[in-house]
Amino acid sequence: MAGVAALVSFGVLQAFDEIIFKPRDMSCMCPPLAAVAVLLFSLPNAPASSPRNVIAGHLVSTFVAYLVVNYGPIAYLRPLATAGAIAAMAITGTTHPPAGAYAYLYVDKGMGLMGMLTPGLTGALILVACQQLWLLGAAMYSPIAKKTD
Repeated sequence: MAGVAALVSFGVLQAFDEIIFKPRDMSCMCPPLAAVAVLLFSLPNAPASSPRNVIAGHLVSTFVAYLVVNYGPIAYLRPLATAGAIAAMAITGTTHPPAGAYAYLYVDKGMGLMGMLTPGLTGALILVACQQLWLLGAAMYSPIAKKTD
């Protein structure tokens, strides 16, 4: 069922991308979001899969990447952003591995201020919303939930 949930969620993500983001020359899709989906739908109870870690991990990592790009040394920006994101997530208790990958991508693509919101954070928010709806539906329609007295 994890694959089905990921398929539906990425369909929703792509619909948002094409209908809302592309007309504004933005996107809510990027490679680290595939890893987000693996965590959300294959390991929903893992700490790194909690909505708090997914969202806060992206916020923390992107903020670190922004600081590195704007105030860091010219050399070694990618390793600094990635290592800084890992350290910041560890300190804040918001470890979410795909967010570390997003920090690397942020530097690699030279994303600006808007890159702090999209594609990583907005895509992660959409996937978390899809996961929560999926889990709610699964709980409502599971044999255990249908158990009557």
